[in-house]
Amino acid sequence: MRDRCRANGLLVRRVLLGALLALLLPFAAAVPSEPVPTLRLIDSDPGPDAVLSSGEPLYLRLRYRSATPIHILVSGHYRNEVVRGFRQDSEELFPAGNREATLWLAYPRDARIDEVRVKAWDDDAARVAVADFPMAAAWRSASGSDEDARHTTKSWVAELTPGQRQRMAEASNAANESGGFDPFALIFLCVPGYFLLQAVLTFWTSGGWRKATLAPAAIMVPVLAFTVLAFAAQSNLWPLLLLFTAPLACLYLVVLSVILLLRRLARSA
Repeated sequence: MRDRCRANGLLVRRVLLGALLALLLPFAAAVPSEPVPTLRLIDSDPGPDAVLSSGEPLYLRLRYRSATPIHILVSGHYRNEVVRGFRQDSEELFPAGNREATLWLAYPRDARIDEVRVKAWDDDAARVAVADFPMAAAWRSASGSDEDARHTTKSWVAELTPGQRQRMAEASNAANESGGFDPFALIFLCVPGYFLLQAVLTFWTSGGWRKATLAPAAIMVPVLAFTVLAFAAQSNLWPLLLLFTAPLACLYLVVLSVILLLRRLARSA
């Protein structure tokens, strides 16, 4: 009888141990086999509080430690919001190890940043590290005096690879050919454009045309309320929904305005 109890007790302990190992197995698999890459800002050119001409690069010198080759993406931020329209190079694949890397960031228009965000990606496009560094810099339209006052770059800037130099030249040429046009500026203009058109057309129309004019408001009023609440909650993505819907509502009202204008021209003729 005692032997049977001991055998049953041993069996129960084995079952419990097996169940415990089964529960711990997913956590063991989730433990990374390689250390997380680290990023550290060493230097910048120009230095703190730099004022650059539009399109002029801000060079950054980083030290990274990574067990695998990585791509590095740099973006500018101001008051915790990304400043869009930046140009940089994320195609270079930096080798694994404890190394230094030279990167650049530029804006083809007037812009201001107080922080740079550096993200590291592996060759499979998976983000493996991110770090924020204070960096005050401003870009403004170039003048003759600005061109004459350009500083001599630091020696480590010459360590840009040939591929980095070629892509930086291509980005600069593309900005010059397009006149520095930023498509995001058009999206931002649609927000006040919608509200202006909505007010004008609501005042100028009546009857069925006024109902047609007010159709976008059925969507935009809740969107505006959500945007205000998101801003009050200090969400970093508070304007996103408004930026998606305002261009469509603005386009609808522009088309409606054209139709109304053609109707009036046809009546006057």
